[in-house]
Amino acid sequence: KASLFKLDDIPSLGALTILVLSLLLLGADSPASSLFISALTFLFLGICMIARNEMSLRLWTVPFISIWAALTATHYVTGRTADAESEYIGLLTAGSFFWFGRYTALSERRRRRVNRVIAVLALIYGVAVFIQHFALPNTILGHQNLLHQGRLTGTFLSANTAATFLGLLFLFCLHRFLSRISDMNQSAGSTTATALLKAISSAPVTIAALIFLGSRAGLFAIGLCASLLLATFLIFRTRKSDAQDVAPTRALNIVTPVCLALFCGVTLWAISGSLIDERMQTLESDFSDR
Repeated sequence: KASLFKLDDIPSLGALTILVLSLLLLGADSPASSLFISALTFLFLGICMIARNEMSLRLWTVPFISIWAALTATHYVTGRTADAESEYIGLLTAGSFFWFGRYTALSERRRRRVNRVIAVLALIYGVAVFIQHFALPNTILGHQNLLHQGRLTGTFLSANTAATFLGLLFLFCLHRFLSRISDMNQSAGSTTATALLKAISSAPVTIAALIFLGSRAGLFAIGLCASLLLATFLIFRTRKSDAQDVAPTRALNIVTPVCLALFCGVTLWAISGSLIDERMQTLESDFSDR
């Protein structure tokens, strides 16, 4: 029987643990928490790079690090940082998480395991922010939120920041579901309906949370990304179909997602009440002010 945990999982699972910790410490809104999370990330990355050969830097990363160093040095020399030091550190922290992601993707076993963990995280987080929104409105982890009253913000001060995080979780869940469909097609139906249900279970929660955020930029951006992801999947799936099945497959590929998207959109718009409607009505005036 395969073990549930291996030593080479530590970098991947450790990075996810730091991510969860940052959600609980208001890492996106508190400079002190942000710096703490960055320092913890750099320390953990350094240990992993020493312990795991796969985590060591590669030559192709030098240009990216050089660009970051040049931008940081230029701003320091010219004195134009304007208290943006934490932003440069945060950018480097994001690069560190990219490196953890690359390490995870090098192993199919690690990738599948981390995929399941992220899907569970998306479901738990989505349910938790809903409970907080309705049981303790206008609060963040028990503290008063005066920035975006009446809107779901999760563990962030800004609904736009929350939309970024929840939107990424939704895109991840959507990609995971589409990947399961591809696996089912390529393996003659070995992927069961239960497996598909597990793959998509987190997506409705995250997309519903996105509606209650009322973030217009978030909805438009995630909608565009989801459309591109879905279109890419449909194009490649149609190309792989047999010649005699191309026409019905193409029709099914187009009609089913469109109907599902319309149904979900109408339903979520209805349960959101007047929030989205009011936000869209002020779109033009807000745009000119901004």
